[in-house]
Amino acid sequence: MARFLILLPQSDFDPTEVAVPWKAWRDAGHDIVFATETGAPGACDPVTLTGDGLPFWARSLQARPDNVALYNEMMASPEFNAPIRWAAARAADFVLIHFPGGHAPGMKTYCESREVQRIAREAFFQSAGFGDLPRRVAASAFRRFAWA
Repeated sequence: MARFLILLPQSDFDPTEVAVPWKAWRDAGHDIVFATETGAPGACDPVTLTGDGLPFWARSLQARPDNVALYNEMMASPEFNAPIRWAAARAADFVLIHFPGGHAPGMKTYCESREVQRIAREAFFQSAGFGDLPRRVAASAFRRFAWA
């Protein structure tokens, strides 16, 4: 199958926005590569993961138990524990580049990174049909609301 890149900040990413697509793509047979600034595994926003410290009105930001389980599964995976550095990532090496979100302070370095911005430019430029392979860009908006 195809190689997919998931770009992570070193800390504070939303666990659901990473674990849910990782699981779906991996189960579909795709090769997943993670990238962080340092090349060490990233860590999600602990407040979003556990809900500790969230006011009652913001509890919808907490990861659902099934997504916490997916996050724990992802953390044990070989690919999550052997990320490449942002500087080593090239959009041309991947069919899909995923930019998960988050709202905690650790996201700032990610959003302001020249390396992450370079990868985004490469991905969007190639997505426009100027590269030899079409690229797909994904940004998470997975919500944790239960409407039933």
